[in-house]
Amino acid sequence: MKKGTLLSLAVVSFTISSTYASTNTVRASELHIGLGVSTSGYNNNFSEKVLEEKEDITFSITPDVYILGNQNITGKFMGPVLNAKVYVNNQLKHSYNSSSFDFKNNTFSLKVSDLNLGSPSLGLKDEVKIILTDWSGNEIAQNIVSIEEPALELGNIIPKVYTTGASSISGSYTGPGCTSELYINGKLEAAYFGESFRNGAFDLKVKPNLISQKDQIRIILKDNQGREIANSRVQVKEGNLKVSLTPDNYKVGSSSITGTYTGPVYAAFVYLNGNKLGMYLSNSFSEGNFEIYLGYSSPIRKGDQLEIILLDGNYSEMVREQVNIGF
Repeated sequence: MKKGTLLSLAVVSFTISSTYASTNTVRASELHIGLGVSTSGYNNNFSEKVLEEKEDITFSITPDVYILGNQNITGKFMGPVLNAKVYVNNQLKHSYNSSSFDFKNNTFSLKVSDLNLGSPSLGLKDEVKIILTDWSGNEIAQNIVSIEEPALELGNIIPKVYTTGASSISGSYTGPGCTSELYINGKLEAAYFGESFRNGAFDLKVKPNLISQKDQIRIILKDNQGREIANSRVQVKEGNLKVSLTPDNYKVGSSSITGTYTGPVYAAFVYLNGNKLGMYLSNSFSEGNFEIYLGYSSPIRKGDQLEIILLDGNYSEMVREQVNIGF
């Protein structure tokens, strides 16, 4: 080689043996780097150098224990991951790309919602397996995710005394209440979900004539895993509620009929000229006042006969009154 000849060193090949796909380990001796020396750009002589064998490189995935209800499956990994395939009960549910992996800290986070499992999402009996693949699509590691229930957080439920004829059982509660069950004389009567529980207070709707003073009433509070966290007996006292109905004068063109009432109202019928106009449930009646919404195209005209009938929990008539119609 002449003095002053320009030498250039180029890496022309870099391969990793695919044997690590089954062993999860690649030896340094399996890394081959092709080196080329070029003089004046036209005489190319290539030689291959095999690196000396040093310590093995391990590819692995170590999931954290997944707690039911968590939004993500997390853990640690090693290796050049391209994506992760998640199988639930041997069915492929989703493939996560490399954006789910933190290569600086070798951690991963996979959103459970991406598995599209519906509700409930994952259970204790499900088998969840994660398979990692590299940039060539080769499997480099796999592992099973351990699943556990969250720690049981007990609560408390304090019902108010229930008066027969009332349309709801109310009270207060503490803890992660998600659902509740109402038992009458040991028999499950109804189940209530999260909308019945707000800011430490609960309100469970019941048919006004469903419960008598002799009945044994119990409420069981459950968490989002369906585990009992509290239960309490409901005291019942006999009610002496007088039923009455006092409609306001109806103005032609108004969208509602209003007025006052007393008693355990469960629903109401509205009749116009002897024909049933509609049935309205107890959400139209609150704390002694009622508003029956008819809509902005009310069919009521001057001279019509308008009547309201209040019903109890058995849809039996309790009281009826005529509504005066004015302009």
